[in-house]
Amino acid sequence: MPTTSEAACPPGGLKAAVGPGDAAMGLRVLALLVTNCGSTPAALSGYPRLELYDADGNLLAVRVRHGVSTVVPDPGPKPVRLAAGESARTDLVWRNTVLADGSTAQTATHVAVTAPPAGRQVLALTVDVGTTGVVDVTAWHRADSAGSAS
Repeated sequence: MPTTSEAACPPGGLKAAVGPGDAAMGLRVLALLVTNCGSTPAALSGYPRLELYDADGNLLAVRVRHGVSTVVPDPGPKPVRLAAGESARTDLVWRNTVLADGSTAQTATHVAVTAPPAGRQVLALTVDVGTTGVVDVTAWHRADSAGSAS
């Protein structure tokens, strides 16, 4: 699956990238960053749209829940204005739980993130959701704001 170029600034002036993460006892927390690589201010608001794909490029049946994690505080949807060079982040939280109920564990190798005006960008990223099929996500917030998992 083709991923977003690491060098070029996309037409929307916002570039997505994988940020810091942490993991323990099956719990995963990972930041996705969007940086204003343009020369004019840009704004984000709300929650990103996420699509998770396996190694064969198949869309996984994963439910993305907005702001329900008890691990990472969700600032809630509000406008985030970014000057050139500034970044915003969203935090993904999931559990790699595999139940012995015969269901198949899922692992994504690519995540498509859509954050207007950045458009859709694909990142190479492993998200091992196991059999839960659930990823929690926070609203966009400034990358330097308190309460972020890093």
